[in-house]
Amino acid sequence: MTDVVKGWGVWLETIEITDVIINSQPVFKDMQAEYRERVKRVAETYRMKIRSEIQEIKQVKDAELTDKRTKNDAELRKYQDEKNMAAKQMRRKQEVRMAIEQRKIEDLIYDY
Repeated sequence: MTDVVKGWGVWLETIEITDVIINSQPVFKDMQAEYRERVKRVAETYRMKIRSEIQEIKQVKDAELTDKRTKNDAELRKYQDEKNMAAKQMRRKQEVRMAIEQRKIEDLIYDY
């Protein structure tokens, strides 16, 4: 620009460009390539970060769920064992009562 105004008696201090029109689409795309790639990289980095955070949360929740299932299974086994033990004790008591009743009946028969 200084060559253009040379000899006019004009001192060129600054130039302000207010509008640029690029008529060639391929040239415009090439000019935007770096910016677009940077934006893609930032977006992909953000997606990866979010996926990683979700994966970490999922692992923690899965571990908690596994712990709860393990505890519930242990409690269920304990309850079933206690129930089975109570049923066995009940059967033994019934067997003893039946044996006592049988003996009473036999004693009555033999005493008669």
